[in-house]
Amino acid sequence: MEELLEGIGLERYVPRFAENDVHTIDDLPSKPSKLENLLDITGITGNPGHVKKFKAALKDAQRSGGASTHTKRQRDEDDDAGVQPGGAHDPAAAI
Repeated sequence: MEELLEGIGLERYVPRFAENDVHTIDDLPSKPSKLENLLDITGITGNPGHVKKFKAALKDAQRSGGASTHTKRQRDEDDDAGVQPGGAHDPAAAI
């Protein structure tokens, strides 16, 4: 979620999503009414332009298979597990 929000200039909302246990797109509610409630809680609905940017980016990310959903949290977990690009745990390293 952090990467998605930073990519559209809405990084100010990252802490509010984290406070609500939303760290990736998969953590977002699937019901539109619950998503609207979350956007209210995070403060995004206070700015209609931000709502529009967020929904457009969310739609793009979902369409592209969630390429923008890999968060800093996941990268930190990968680091803790010893997963490093090109390292022994990286399948591409075996090529």
